[in-house]
Amino acid sequence: MTHGKRARLGRALVAMIVTLGAMLTLFVATPAAQAADLTQFRPGAIISDEVFYNSGTMDATAVQRFLDSRVATCSSGYTCLKDYRQDTWSRSADPMCGAYQGAASESAAAIIVKVARACGINPQVLIVLLQKEQSLVTSTRPTSGQYRSATGYGCPDTAPCDAQYYGFYNQVYKAAWAFKRYNNPAGTGPGTAWSTVYTRYAPGKSVDVYYHPSTSCGSSKVFIENKATAALYFYTPYQPNRAALNAGYQTGDSCSAYGNRNFYNYMIDWFGAIPSVGSAFADYYNASGGTNGPYGRPTTPQLTLSFGKVQTFGGGVMYATGRGVLGVRGWIEDVYAASGSEKSPIGLPTADEKPLRGGAWQEFERGRIYASASGAFITRGWIGDEYIRLGGSTSALGFPVGNEYGVSAGAVQQFQFGALVATATGTYSVRGWIGDKYRALGAEKDLGLPLGNEYAKSGVVIQDFQKGSIVCCTPNAYVMRGEIDKAWDAAGGPASVVGVPRDDQKSAPPSGNYQQFANGRIVQSNAGAFVVRGWIGDAYNSVGGWTSAFGYPRSNEQAAASSASQQFTGGIFYSTSAGAYGVRGWIGDKYATTGALTSPLGAPTSFERSLSGGAVQTFRAGRIYSSSAGAFVVRGSIGDKYNSAGAESSPLRYPRGDEKQVTARNGTVGYLQQFQGGRVYVSPAGFAITRGWLGDHYVSLGAEASGLGFPRGDEYSRNGVFIQEFQNGRIELRGSTFTVVRY
Repeated sequence: MTHGKRARLGRALVAMIVTLGAMLTLFVATPAAQAADLTQFRPGAIISDEVFYNSGTMDATAVQRFLDSRVATCSSGYTCLKDYRQDTWSRSADPMCGAYQGAASESAAAIIVKVARACGINPQVLIVLLQKEQSLVTSTRPTSGQYRSATGYGCPDTAPCDAQYYGFYNQVYKAAWAFKRYNNPAGTGPGTAWSTVYTRYAPGKSVDVYYHPSTSCGSSKVFIENKATAALYFYTPYQPNRAALNAGYQTGDSCSAYGNRNFYNYMIDWFGAIPSVGSAFADYYNASGGTNGPYGRPTTPQLTLSFGKVQTFGGGVMYATGRGVLGVRGWIEDVYAASGSEKSPIGLPTADEKPLRGGAWQEFERGRIYASASGAFITRGWIGDEYIRLGGSTSALGFPVGNEYGVSAGAVQQFQFGALVATATGTYSVRGWIGDKYRALGAEKDLGLPLGNEYAKSGVVIQDFQKGSIVCCTPNAYVMRGEIDKAWDAAGGPASVVGVPRDDQKSAPPSGNYQQFANGRIVQSNAGAFVVRGWIGDAYNSVGGWTSAFGYPRSNEQAAASSASQQFTGGIFYSTSAGAYGVRGWIGDKYATTGALTSPLGAPTSFERSLSGGAVQTFRAGRIYSSSAGAFVVRGSIGDKYNSAGAESSPLRYPRGDEKQVTARNGTVGYLQQFQGGRVYVSPAGFAITRGWLGDHYVSLGAEASGLGFPRGDEYSRNGVFIQEFQNGRIELRGSTFTVVRY
């Protein structure tokens, strides 16, 4: 026994030994329409090295087509080779084979081709091996046992199969691996992990090759001409006798062995030494230039499938259907094959490739393939329909640069100058500067899917998306999002007073966002999104915007005949001919209770100013002071008197009440405002301040309600005596003694 298996008859011969022919037909497939000429069988050169080790004869699509052509319908309850799939695992490279990258649910065709390319074996050889060993290619009722020992590797003639080699993928790989191992490649032999040296059937020597496992059936000298033939004898070490050769695919005599005969039969019948051009394709092939044309030589025979006939060539594939003969080649064929060829979503070709400026395209039943310097890609479905409607590669989108890919609730395909996006509501293009911006942001991952195509409005171009809009070109493309986008749209979009965007949305800490426009900003917070512009906008920005005590806007500007106002979370801004200023806090509250712009104070003429122990804000006709005593208006004649005395810097300090009307005992009407350090009176008697000890004594007497009436002037001193005159008398202070003199 040598590396897991002994010299092999082939599964057919094992069956014959056991049943003397009763079961032989199970593993000898139906011959092709024209059987190979077995008079040409040469036991020393069963197959050429050129053919045996040519791993590029078929790709997975061509292998799949071939398997499909062998079995029209699989029996119910069975999985035929054309439909077989299994998970494969990765294998590292060794001296026999390159690395194999495992994958989930690989088809038999994919496994055959990947193994062939990893190990440098013709995939046609592996197909024939599967047929001669287990009839898997043509079986309509394959058993698990046939798949378990698909190529007979690890199955000695005189013992059960080795379970470590069970499994379709394992069997195909180990068979190809063995075909290379028998050649003693570099890196094998004594001193390596693969120490055996295979010499019995080595090329260039004559060796006795038996006709049958029974040595009584004899042998003959065979000169082994090449590595491929040597590998076949190491795998199945018997040559067919004359009876086996005369029988074609049928049974010979009791000394007949069939493994290498059947390998030769199937290899020639199915693939030929060099496949010929099928009769269905001869005229088309010759018209395209024959072997010197773009299709080159055939690599598979003509096959008959459910839709018609197909043949694979070195440079492409030809189809013969009810539409006639059509070819698919070059980059277009590569993409078509990768998508499943005739089993792909776009179906069969309906026309030959057509040239385009900068590329080419080809029509299929349910789509097109475009080829350009960017590569070849499929367009189909809603995206394909819209692309054609726009003009295909001659449209503003140019050629595709990728295949369609799915996104949540839609699909996207990228083109040279934009993208097409299919959604539940339609298919829309995203291109130009808008497309560039959309992709730079992450496309649908950021803004979501488009809600329509771009449209022009008031001199700009806009495209709406699920999570915002892109506005172009002012002079660049900018993104509009969320509440700011809604507020802009409600204001009139590009035709609004705020104009077009000048930047993308930015954060406005601690809890908002803003976006700059040609004529102002839109600022968004929990209070909503509102336009801030003009004189109010300038004033708001000058004090720090949302970072100031005024916070975020909570309304748009409200215009009146000659003024405007805007509310913020921390106050209100007013704009008049006096300028734009904000009022807030206790002062703002007080201003509001007076009637704001309609009050006697009129419009603000400054922002609030901090003072030691308080704050003040000026208005056209007065001031509002805020202190620990509260917020109060100081205006008119009382305000003038207060200011002339030094206002809050005077001994009067801050007001502790508003101006009020008072009446003297004699019925005279006047006005009084109380301050922290005294009182200011305006009456027919004059403008006067009462304060200090004199002022306190005046109040203790009943102030203006006393017999003294209103003060006629401020206190004064004479010869060390402090005096204040009233309507009906005076109060004098000498030292600590008060004297009231009445008139």
